[in-house]
Amino acid sequence: MESSLKLYYYTGTGNTLRVVKHLAELAAEQKMESEWVPVDRLKKADLEKPSDISLTGICYPTHGFNAPWHIIKFCFRLPRKRKAGVFLLNNRGGSKIGKYRLPGISGIALLLPALILFLRGFKIRGLCSADPASNWLSIHPPWKPKQASYIMERALKQSSTFFNKLVNKRCVVRTGIILTWPIDMAISWISVLYFLKGRFLLAKMYMAGHKCTSCGLCEKQCPVGAIKMVNKKPYWTFDCESCMRCMNICPEKCIQASHSIFGVLLAAVVASGITVLLSDITGFGDFLESNREQFGAVLSYCINFVFQLAIFFPVLFFAYGFIHYLMLIKPFRYLFEYTSLTKYWGHYLAPEVERKDLQPRKQQNRRDV
Repeated sequence: MESSLKLYYYTGTGNTLRVVKHLAELAAEQKMESEWVPVDRLKKADLEKPSDISLTGICYPTHGFNAPWHIIKFCFRLPRKRKAGVFLLNNRGGSKIGKYRLPGISGIALLLPALILFLRGFKIRGLCSADPASNWLSIHPPWKPKQASYIMERALKQSSTFFNKLVNKRCVVRTGIILTWPIDMAISWISVLYFLKGRFLLAKMYMAGHKCTSCGLCEKQCPVGAIKMVNKKPYWTFDCESCMRCMNICPEKCIQASHSIFGVLLAAVVASGITVLLSDITGFGDFLESNREQFGAVLSYCINFVFQLAIFFPVLFFAYGFIHYLMLIKPFRYLFEYTSLTKYWGHYLAPEVERKDLQPRKQQNRRDV
């Protein structure tokens, strides 16, 4: 049995942080020393090789039925030590109907990081999915505090059962994961599309409303450094993970996920049905069609998809840049702000988590329990 626990975690609204705190409490009950480290802007030089007497855990949310890109990069950067024990815990978006708490869906959020670490020589000690309250505010209103706490209770119980088995056995895979694997695999194509396109489109729907004081707090506390101040207003780059930390730590509560901006950007991208037009003008479509037998159907599709991506990113970049400068004009800023549903249904912070807990690594000391 390992004598210590080291947890690396990524959190936006605090769900993962709450579960990590709970795991640290469980470790203390097992007389294990514990350390929990946010991977905010963590560099490879800051990482230590996993110890033979330490159990390492990586905890993170699920984004678009996939692991956040920041976590995938972290799995490649974690210093390799063959057969070092590592477990993975991802948070899925849980919900409830009446008194019944419902699980979320992982997609490949758990399997992809596990595969990366396994191929790098790590020993996968355990896999677990927990189900705190779904916090995807771009899609639905936040859960009320009592409801969120009720849903979180189940997530903490799931992590407790998993951890207690983990410290007494060599390898543990939570049963609930196995039961949902067929669904996870069936939607894996959505995970891939989200990774290649969706996350970049969603990253560009954020904006700061008219109450923005240009304090720069969102820029300082973004876990991946994706926010820059342009013309004294926040500008979200393609590095954004849509974790929504900025929305929840803004003292003026003026950061929104603007659905009208999303609509404009989506229209611009779809209109890059210019893709089809350009392929006809350049003769690219005819070239693919005439060489389909030579390339094969799959390769032709892949080449066409790459061509679409080559148009997708410039269109998205220039469309968002135009909107950002357009919002310097007050009527347009009000328009985009008040056509955002998050303006009306509010924000979300996990139960028993405070804004100060979401400080970036440079301002946050490592904590032992």
